[in-house]
Amino acid sequence: MVCDMFASCLLDERQGDSSQCDSCRSESCYPIISCSENGRRYKLRNDCGYNVKNYLIDGGVYVNENSMNKCDRLFLVHDPDKCTAILIELKGKNVYHALEQLYDTAYRYRKELTEFRVRFRIVCKSVPNMANDSKTIKLKKDMLQMFGSIPMVREYEYEERYSKME
Repeated sequence: MVCDMFASCLLDERQGDSSQCDSCRSESCYPIISCSENGRRYKLRNDCGYNVKNYLIDGGVYVNENSMNKCDRLFLVHDPDKCTAILIELKGKNVYHALEQLYDTAYRYRKELTEFRVRFRIVCKSVPNMANDSKTIKLKKDMLQMFGSIPMVREYEYEERYSKME
């Protein structure tokens, strides 16, 4: 099942309106916003105190949809300069599949994400050497071309300050 409201929620967020739908998201201005799964953790230090919407993509927006690629989380940071969409995948070892999940999710909602600064984050069990893998290089180029960002990959835990985000 796919949440029918997600695209309109993103459009509302882009226009500065607050969505009334709370079925797959939480919201806070806490100094640390995080998500974790199977020993992997992503932490965003909200050092600017912005409002952050935390969307559960796999298991919230998409429930029992095993046939499509989707990332785990989406953090929307309401930065007054330019809102930021951080797509997050918490993965075991298959980093290429994580890249596909991030790309496919962003691509599916590319129209709604046009006014956002898009960032991709992967936290995995181990980072294989994929520098020369042609499929990985092509996918990263596609992500950079379409969204202006290439994914950052870290092992086990990834913590970053919003004010220092690349």
